[in-house]
Amino acid sequence: MSWSEPYPWAVVIALCAAIAIWGRHPKRMVVHWLFKPLTTAMILTVAVLMVPQGPSRPWVLAALSASLVGDVILMLDQRLLPLGLLSFLAGLVAYAVAFTLQIPPTARQLVYLILPAAVGLLLVQGLWPKLGSLRLPVVVYVAALVTVAWRAFSRFDAPEISLAAWWWGCVGAASFMAGDALLAWRRFGGKKVPYALELGVYYLAQWCLVLSFA
Repeated sequence: MSWSEPYPWAVVIALCAAIAIWGRHPKRMVVHWLFKPLTTAMILTVAVLMVPQGPSRPWVLAALSASLVGDVILMLDQRLLPLGLLSFLAGLVAYAVAFTLQIPPTARQLVYLILPAAVGLLLVQGLWPKLGSLRLPVVVYVAALVTVAWRAFSRFDAPEISLAAWWWGCVGAASFMAGDALLAWRRFGGKKVPYALELGVYYLAQWCLVLSFA
């Protein structure tokens, strides 16, 4: 087993994620507070080890670092939610830049925007009556999610991007949208969302996005 390969890391990261989810109980919150950011930190470590040198590398590392900060903030006082959103927004912008550095946008790529834009519009439309003063920040955040998905999907036009890398990027971007949609429906919509699903999809997104650049 080589730690220069992603699969041993995947097993350890999945175990840490499971412990983080198990720890989200009033009697085990210390475990949750430790393992939630630790899981993201381990994914960041994989990125440091496996994403090759190039223009996109610092942006991928910046995206994961911002996400790690956001993970910590969201475990604190609920009044810090806008700051947490800002941290994850910075991470999304960094991912969008990383993808764009691999393949600059063209008019032809607008076709790849249709699906993520439709999903983003439906999400905002459903949450709109419940957002209150957070309407503008959430719209900006969803726009960033849509942009990341668009740039990930658009790499299909780049012959230098392998099919596997393109696939990992698409799964990662779609999972990020799904995870944030679940979080939004829980926090703003008052819906009961299984936390294991919400956090699990988030970690899946980060893992797949790293593999798309590795």
